[in-house]
Amino acid sequence: MAVTAPAEMFDFKVKFAETRAHAKAIEMELRRMEALQAKQHINYLCTFMPDVFMSRFGDHDSILLLLLLPRLSWKAEILRTQIREKYPAPEEITKDVIFTSHTVEQYSFACRISHLLTSLQTIVHQYDSALRCCSVEMFLQVGTMFSDLAVQEKAIDFYIDLLRKDQLDENIPLETLEKMLQYFNNVYTQHLSETNVDCTVLMSDTSKQLNTACDSIATELKKLQIFMQASEEKTEMAELLCDLLAYNEEIQQSTKKIRRRMPQDGAKSPVSFSKEVQSKLFQCNFEVARVVKTLWEISHASTHTDPKVGFSNQKLKELAHLATDHIYGKDDSGPLDCLRQSLIFAKTEISKVANAMQEGEYDFDGTDEIKPQSPLVLRALAIKAEVKNVENLKLKLEAKELDVMELKKALKMKMDEFSELHVRKDMVEKKLEVLSKEQDDRLEKLQRKLDETTLLLRKKEKEFEETMDHLQADIDALESERGELKEKVKAMSKKALIEGLTKSSGFTSLSSPSSPTQSSPSAQSFASGKESVLLIQQVNDLRIALRNLQNENIRLKSKMMTKSMANLPQLKICKKPTGTSSSTGFVNVVDSSSSEGIDNKLATTYRQSTDLLNDIFKFGIGMKVVDITKRRPGTEPVIEKSSPGYHLISTTANLQQLNQRVEMMKNDMSCILAKHHRGGKVGSTFSEFPTPECTKMLLEMGQLVSKIKIPVTKNESPKTYCIELNETELRSLHYSIIN
Repeated sequence: MAVTAPAEMFDFKVKFAETRAHAKAIEMELRRMEALQAKQHINYLCTFMPDVFMSRFGDHDSILLLLLLPRLSWKAEILRTQIREKYPAPEEITKDVIFTSHTVEQYSFACRISHLLTSLQTIVHQYDSALRCCSVEMFLQVGTMFSDLAVQEKAIDFYIDLLRKDQLDENIPLETLEKMLQYFNNVYTQHLSETNVDCTVLMSDTSKQLNTACDSIATELKKLQIFMQASEEKTEMAELLCDLLAYNEEIQQSTKKIRRRMPQDGAKSPVSFSKEVQSKLFQCNFEVARVVKTLWEISHASTHTDPKVGFSNQKLKELAHLATDHIYGKDDSGPLDCLRQSLIFAKTEISKVANAMQEGEYDFDGTDEIKPQSPLVLRALAIKAEVKNVENLKLKLEAKELDVMELKKALKMKMDEFSELHVRKDMVEKKLEVLSKEQDDRLEKLQRKLDETTLLLRKKEKEFEETMDHLQADIDALESERGELKEKVKAMSKKALIEGLTKSSGFTSLSSPSSPTQSSPSAQSFASGKESVLLIQQVNDLRIALRNLQNENIRLKSKMMTKSMANLPQLKICKKPTGTSSSTGFVNVVDSSSSEGIDNKLATTYRQSTDLLNDIFKFGIGMKVVDITKRRPGTEPVIEKSSPGYHLISTTANLQQLNQRVEMMKNDMSCILAKHHRGGKVGSTFSEFPTPECTKMLLEMGQLVSKIKIPVTKNESPKTYCIELNETELRSLHYSIIN
């Protein structure tokens, strides 16, 4: 019995292990079937999605990015856990252990890759938190970089594949993982640095990241202390290693305090702190990461030394200088200052955060913070709304098609009307051709009459000139005869007359043999006096006839001169422009003072005012109402010009244009009235302005021009009537009263 008991127990354990393995295999097959079903389900759903959704840089890439982030975190956690189990921490780190086995190097490699993986988890969690509360535009913008971020997953897959083949050891380089981490940090800084993050997750990830970094720092510092020579214990590099080890232990203690104060249920009692604290935590991770990499490079370079000799202070200092130059770059101020300042900064800030956590400054205050809706949900709602809008647009499109059919019918009717109008136009053109021919015939007849009239006028003018020459000759003869008569009258004196009276009739008969009947001197004197009176009367008649002929000659000459002047071409006079009243900004000084320019301006203004009055009457009388009887209720007009809004806008625009024309007409009339009234304008170098008195007069309602008094009977009482007349009516009334 004593021999068979262990065999039975062994069989039971084997059978139990086989049962568990069989159950696990069945469960794995079920999980595999579920995964295949889920994948097939997704493929079926994707076939129903539009091409825009599945296109590159679309919504599908954004969804794949949301799936990529937790997948990277899970893979990093699996890799970190397996490496910790594969390369556990050694019991103690001594010179013999370092130089006789690979345990310390493997543990150092495990610490460093764990630090990089926790850093990757931290940045991935920040991505996930930011993409759950950012805007939809930012979500889609980051989704366009999915292809670049997905390529970085190959680095994690590479290390997992090596771990699966049991080939992941301290000889594998980690530059690929560092480049991947640097790429994720750069993308986050450029696009998502301003978004909110989950403070609880950030605090937990930071404590894990600092803890793994402290493990790596402690391992490397212990290795370097062992490599130091025994005689170099009090050198500055030895003191630096001791100080860094002390700072590292303080940082580890602070991270332990933070983890103890972290809430167990983050959803119910989350931690919250400001952006300043977040930036300090990021800076602490950055500084500690630089220290980790610097110490690893120094330790990696020191592995090639002789274990019996060890490192001198100068040699270690040279290696430290090379490492800090490579890691810190422009911020390098020597290994003593760089490493010490980085850990002092991290120790100070982490201790402040740990104290604040212990004092409850970041604890949940009980107020429920309103979390913004996820951009994925918002985008899904927007796409659903677009689908609904597509359905609505489909209905609207069907309604538009019906409207198009109606418009086609209306267009056909308009085409029929157009054909009728075209026929009418042809008939009118034919009538116009006939009328144009008749008009040409009438023009030819009138032209012939005009030519005949012109020839007759020339004949009349020639006869008139000949008559004028004869009359001028007669006038000249009469003038010469008048001169002779004046000389004769002057020659006859009073003495000659008296002597003629005293002379005898015989002498008279001798002196005038042609008058035998006149025998006495008195008869001769009487005959001479009578002849003088007749001559004077004749001279007066000739003088009057001459004056009339001269006036007629002057009138005809002036008429001919006026006609010839009218036929002459108009003179072009260049005048210097001054002032600001013309269209180019000037007004002519001569035209402003001449009555002819004022009359032309007045006539132009009168025509413009008449046109403006007609336009106002047409606008007031020809108001149109939009016909909405032929449109179906609830449908918008197809043509924008047929909408009531367009009609209202056009009516308002016409009204504003008329108001502007009225104001311009007022200004023109005030300028013309100021020029017509004496003293109504003030001249200047550049323009003319109405005087204040003239402006006041123009602003009055009316102006008293005259009073007309009409007599009434005794029984009627006098009454006063005010009559407002324009210039034309006043002139007509004045002309009627005068005539």
